[in-house]
Amino acid sequence: MALSSQNKAAVYYNLFLSTIIIYKTVKFTEEKYFNILISLIENYTTIQTMKYGLEEKVLEHFKEQFEEESAESLDKILASRYINKILTLVYYECNEYIKTKFPTLLANAAVHNLTDFQA
Repeated sequence: MALSSQNKAAVYYNLFLSTIIIYKTVKFTEEKYFNILISLIENYTTIQTMKYGLEEKVLEHFKEQFEEESAESLDKILASRYINKILTLVYYECNEYIKTKFPTLLANAAVHNLTDFQA
């Protein structure tokens, strides 16, 4: 399903915000953290555009490690790892709130068959 330009902008904006979470330069509200995670899960294929937050050498290593996997499976594995990283950082910022959202996050990940996502 193609995204409208407005939806595409929102998706890429949330992808950008996820990088801010990594560098801890800004704090967000609990709901914003949750919305970023949901957006990443629902639009996991966009994470590929930023090479899953990996350096080129590391990305090549993963591609070699998972060479038996299809491109779609590799995308899901690497996207899940990136989302798990963001979830871990969010957990340290607002653990009680985000714990209540684990069932929703897991259900969304299951819908998109992100089997490597772990909440």
